[in-house]
Amino acid sequence: MSTKTNETVGYKKPPKATQFKPGISGNPSGRPKKPVNIASELLDELGELTSIRDHGRQIEITKARAIVKEIVRLATAGDLRAATTVLSFTRNQADTADRSDEPTHSDLDVIDNFVDRELRRRAANSSSKSDCNTDIKG
Repeated sequence: MSTKTNETVGYKKPPKATQFKPGISGNPSGRPKKPVNIASELLDELGELTSIRDHGRQIEITKARAIVKEIVRLATAGDLRAATTVLSFTRNQADTADRSDEPTHSDLDVIDNFVDRELRRRAANSSSKSDCNTDIKG
């Protein structure tokens, strides 16, 4: 296989006429952008910095942190709704932290089943290997 200029054409050697020209991308559109969803938009917005006055001084914190500061301030000032929000969130976080460390009953059942199957498999493999060895010797 050769072209007019006696260049070989084959695996990993396309004809010069079909190769990408220098400086021109083979994918001019690029990778398509991810679709925008409201959760990612909200997280992006909460991560932006905002300027607030705290104890007489101007500070820059994220919007999420500003919301938390305001809810805690309202809760300590006696706002029952804000206090309920803070307490329910801390209770949910404590429950999540407790559950994530210890395996559940279903986790333990899965582990037990796996160990039983693995022991049976290994026993079957070792007995088949010993059968093969006796056949060769005999």
